[in-house]
Amino acid sequence: MMILCSLVNLDLPAVEVKGLYQVEALVQEAGLSDKVKLMRLGMQEVLVRVSGTPQVLKHENIQAALKKSDKYLQQFSYQTREIKRVNGDTVDQLVLQMYFDPTLINDLLRQARLPIWGHNRPNLLLWITIDDGQGRHIISATEESLLRQSIIDHAKLRGLPVLFPLMDLDDEVALPIVEAWAMFKEPLQNASKRYQPEAILAGRLYQDANEQWTGRWQFIFNGQVQSFNTNAPDLTSYAESAIDYAADQLGSYYAVNTDTVDAGRVLFQVDGIHSLEAYAEVTAYLELLTSVSSVQTVAVEQDRLTLALMVEGEVEKLVEAIALDHRLIPRQKTDQTAAASKLYYRWYQR
Repeated sequence: MMILCSLVNLDLPAVEVKGLYQVEALVQEAGLSDKVKLMRLGMQEVLVRVSGTPQVLKHENIQAALKKSDKYLQQFSYQTREIKRVNGDTVDQLVLQMYFDPTLINDLLRQARLPIWGHNRPNLLLWITIDDGQGRHIISATEESLLRQSIIDHAKLRGLPVLFPLMDLDDEVALPIVEAWAMFKEPLQNASKRYQPEAILAGRLYQDANEQWTGRWQFIFNGQVQSFNTNAPDLTSYAESAIDYAADQLGSYYAVNTDTVDAGRVLFQVDGIHSLEAYAEVTAYLELLTSVSSVQTVAVEQDRLTLALMVEGEVEKLVEAIALDHRLIPRQKTDQTAAASKLYYRWYQR
């Protein structure tokens, strides 16, 4: 059995996800055939993480590229890692570290007209209540359990920053266990305000008469509530399926759709540029956004900078990506739709 381990670094509550193109895989057999399999599986993981959806793996272009995954590998190395087993024991394990070429991966997705999800990603706050037959409790940020760790690992695999509540006195007052189990929208949103997440995933989990884990989930995003159910033979798989659902939903919202007509040239006006340092910061920031293919300076007047951006995909995707980071604040209410040709912002100097 081959197990892939993500190297994504999520220093919460930051939303800039590192290591989207990196993968670690446990080596079962030190041989060429094993390496080829691990490279293919590693590339699959990267493609799902970067696109935001496992559906990309069904595309014929992607399936063809996976057969020559070594062509997309920038570098690799073998390392020894201390791996913790389920029983708590640790053992030294040989792992294959792989770093795939971001340019080649992104070009592959573009050529197949598949979505690309950038480094700036929304925080997902998890309110997960478990009934183990002896009582109910909410998984907290300080809980040391295999379930919590498996959720974190699976979220990293999808490139999704997740937060668990502290479950201190403030949380217990804001969301009593009865209300957490009920999963009503308003109490969940009120209790979540201190964490300022972009999205909330709430769940209640219990075992049915057949000892299958079941329950109900609610995904709250952009003021909308989506309820869904999943079933799984074990608690870990049950929770991971919900993380996949949330990642798919957020990916479909934030990822740049490369199969749409490009917005083209958009004028981007920024106030608050008081120094060369600020100028360099804002241009570098915009160049890193997935939607932006080029940045050119049009005019500089006092503290106002006007730039011309070449935007790939829809303007809405650019606006949504900028809103995640809070470095650029909308200066006024404008038409920020696909038809918008000029955007107005103020740069927030940290």
